[in-house]
Amino acid sequence: MSRLTSMDKRAPGAGALLELSSLTLWPPGDDGRRIVTEIELAIAPGRTTALVGQSGAGKTSLALAMMGLWPGRKTGRVYFDGEEPGISSGCDWRLLRGRALVLMMQDPTASLNPVLTIGYQLREILKGRRGLAKGAAKVEALAWLERVGLAPAREISRLYVHQLSGGMAQRAALAMALVCEPRVLIADEPFSALDPETAADQIELLKEYRARLGFSLLLITHDLRLARDLADDVVVLKDGLIVEAGEAKAVFAGPRAEYTADLLAAAGLVEQARV
Repeated sequence: MSRLTSMDKRAPGAGALLELSSLTLWPPGDDGRRIVTEIELAIAPGRTTALVGQSGAGKTSLALAMMGLWPGRKTGRVYFDGEEPGISSGCDWRLLRGRALVLMMQDPTASLNPVLTIGYQLREILKGRRGLAKGAAKVEALAWLERVGLAPAREISRLYVHQLSGGMAQRAALAMALVCEPRVLIADEPFSALDPETAADQIELLKEYRARLGFSLLLITHDLRLARDLADDVVVLKDGLIVEAGEAKAVFAGPRAEYTADLLAAAGLVEQARV
């Protein structure tokens, strides 16, 4: 069974904020092929976990399942703060998504409404999820655009997503995720559309606000250097299975799985692949 070995097996909610238990996913249409198999994963409060692996490993599929958005068949359970979300429970997906639990997609346009301006979307989040009055929401929305490097903020707030470059859209998506003040932020390749200098700025911004707000961060990435620099824990996924997991320092210093060692060697993070 695949599992996150940096945490002991425990009852749902006993120290884990977001937890997957024996999660198996099949694609829509269910052709018998599993996307991920028997995943055990627990995200602790205030921790940054990097979920790494090559394209097609199942990383984004897990993110959708964690949000209650997987469109295909699944078995196993997802727990948030010890409860299994559902309409019949006190922990409703509709109350979690976009509030306590936020997903930043790899394609930022998936997080942005194409028929509403960027400023309007930010203001509505601030009013609806943080209870700000109209005037205060407008001021705060402009401040957040400035914080993520979208200036002049007043002009950019009037733009639609199709009028933004890929990098600008990525920064707008980051602002919309952070203004929610989530308890868990799932970031799927959040810096892929940015040039290296801008990405470095956004990484520092994300680190600053993670420390300030104290949310748990699940960073989905194929960038092992980014995982090494940001993560407390790392989970390595291959062909839908967790092949290695643990504290990031330990995994990067001495990978136990051959696949992990090969990934690190390919990224130039170790001189020779060792297991």
